[in-house]
Amino acid sequence: STENRAAEAPAVDTREAQRHGRVEPDGTVYLKTPSGEVRVGQYTVGPPEEGLAFFARRYEDLVVEVELVTQRLSDGRAKPDQAGAVITRVKEALEEQAFVGDVTALQQKIDVAAREQEAAHARQMEHRERLKRESKASREALASEAESLADSTSWKSTSERYAAIVDEWKGLPRSDRAVEQELWKRISTARSSFDKRRRLHFTQVDAQRKEAVADRKSTRLNSSHSSVSRMPSAA
Repeated sequence: STENRAAEAPAVDTREAQRHGRVEPDGTVYLKTPSGEVRVGQYTVGPPEEGLAFFARRYEDLVVEVELVTQRLSDGRAKPDQAGAVITRVKEALEEQAFVGDVTALQQKIDVAAREQEAAHARQMEHRERLKRESKASREALASEAESLADSTSWKSTSERYAAIVDEWKGLPRSDRAVEQELWKRISTARSSFDKRRRLHFTQVDAQRKEAVADRKSTRLNSSHSSVSRMPSAA
């Protein structure tokens, strides 16, 4: 119940709560803002003083939330988008003013968090752009290497290297799609040219082997016929 939660929650700074709010005997709680008092709610499950503490605790929860997300943004443990959702939620709570606390101080904390979020977003975008540049450079290097291997006659090692180039390509972060397509076309063209030469080479090797086998058979056959023709006739 609300009463149990109020009893179990940690104590709040009563003097601080009284500085930024007040409670009527009927449990109606008011927030003191720079522009005047605002009714934040009525507490009817306990003494009026508990009502003031209840709404002061709401404020402290908002402070903890915004300070935590600011720290997590600063040390890189929070993503800007996730932090933005938290900041928006605290902003909305500030606008609703269903708490008792220092409105000006909370706004300042929100502003600090928002600036930290902008900085984190800028760092994130810079990181992504750096990865794109590095990925593009790596892909360009792979394309150039693939083209340099197109005329190779080291058939086995070059085939293995082309397979490794494809694996390395797949492991790189994505960059500009149009650039990637152009670079991949260079790799594909070079590999196709090499594969065509390799197939032609081994086709020729196979043909030469078959021709050599046929020549050996022909030589043995001719030698056999010659031996028969030289045999002496019977007396």
